This record gives sequence, C-alpha cells and structure tokens, in this order.
Amino acid sequence: MRLKRRIIGAGVFAVALAVALGFVARARVKAASRVAAPEFVEPGPGRRAPWVEFLGVRFGVSRLNDVSRVMESWHVACADRSTRTLMSELRERKREELARARRADTVSGASIVSRRTARDDNPQVRLSCEGIRASLLGDRERPASSGRVLFVFDTEGSVVRHASYQRNHAGWRDALADFESARAALASKLGAARELARGGPAGAAETDALPKYGRRAAEWRFADLAVSITVVNLGRRGFSVSESVEVPLPIRADAPSGG
Repeated sequence: MRLKRRIIGAGVFAVALAVALGFVARARVKAASRVAAPEFVEPGPGRRAPWVEFLGVRFGVSRLNDVSRVMESWHVACADRSTRTLMSELRERKREELARARRADTVSGASIVSRRTARDDNPQVRLSCEGIRASLLGDRERPASSGRVLFVFDTEGSVVRHASYQRNHAGWRDALADFESARAALASKLGAARELARGGPAGAAETDALPKYGRRAAEWRFADLAVSITVVNLGRRGFSVSESVEVPLPIRADAPSGG
C-alpha cells in the first residue's frame, strides 16, 4: 500500500513538473516575441557637443524623411535594412519555398512563416546605402573611394541616432590620406581629436603603414555625442576607413542641441 502511494505521488509530481515546465517554455517564447524598449536618459555631466552636421544631416534635429530627402538630392540610393524588414523578406522567401515544395514538412525552417520573435517588432530603422562613391556625398570633399553609408533611427519618427560612412582603399597611402582628411575636417568643428590606437610597433611614425589587421583610431567624446574615425589594415582586402557620429545609448537621440 505504501509503495502504491509512493508511485502515485511520483506520478503526480511528474505531471506537475511537466505542466510547470510547459508554462516556463511558453513564457520564454512569449518573452522572446516582445521588444524591451530601452529607457532613454538625459546626457550626463560634461561638455556638450557643438552643432554637428555630418553626411547632410544635423544631429538632434534630422529625422528619417529629412535624411531620405538629402540622399535623394545627392542621387544616393538607400534601402531600409532594419531587422523587421529583413524578417519580412525572410518570411516571404520561405513562403515561396513552401509553395514550391507543396508540403511544409519537407522544408527546413517552415515554422518561421508563422512564428514571430522580438526581431519582428524591433522599431529600429536602418537606412543603408551600399556602394556609394565619395564624390556623391555633398557635405564635403573626400578622397576617391566607395563604400556604405548607414543611418540608424530608434523608430520611424525619431531623430537620427547614428550616421557613418565606411569605405575601402587598395593602398595604404590613399587610406592614410583619407583618414587624415577626415580627421582634419572634423577637428575644424570639434577641436583636436584623441588618438586611441596606432596599431604599429613602438616608435613607428604616423605615416608608416599599419601591420596586417592593425588599426588606428581618433575620437571626440562629449556628454551627448561620440565621433570617431578609424583606419584598419584588412590584409589582402586592402584598407578600410570609417567615419562615425552617433548619440550613445541610452541617451535620448534628440539630446544634442549644439550647446
């Protein structure tokens, strides 16, 4: 009799445990389908950035429509490559794949068509402009190159949070000239930059080529804005130069006010 009660108790416990685990699993799936909106804050103490206009937009003011109009006026083609857009495109491709296969159980990953995740509701907008020649960018003259322009917004209605231009050069001299040109242009507005890394051996001159995968960077830090320029030796792929201006998270994107 005692053994029977133990067996029944173990069975009840197993059922309760399975139910509890089921609730936990469903809660995890539900949590994964929600986006936790960040709590934006005011800038901390410290010097505020002056008005910054970069790639035709003004930080703290310009919105998605403003940026799109500027890019169109420069004949720069851009596309929304936000997470929501990529997930929508993935689902559309999967639907086409399912239609061709005719049977959903023969297609790997078919559940993506109906299952939503937090990525589907991520409100961030990423406006990406690929293969853009530097000569098209009308904010200032840059050495000849080609690369990607990127703008990031917290939502469709928010002001710009991030803007960058990453481009490539085959040789070190062209990459160095581009890096120094960008640094001088930004220093004229923001003051002297802080050198973060040289990437070469001790005692190397600023004009010496970076070693493979070596990196040089210069930055400007304000309470409400971060600006940086980098040049990286990518080995056989040449050299990458990148300019970036952004309002660091979790500071409000509209915090910069030119003060």
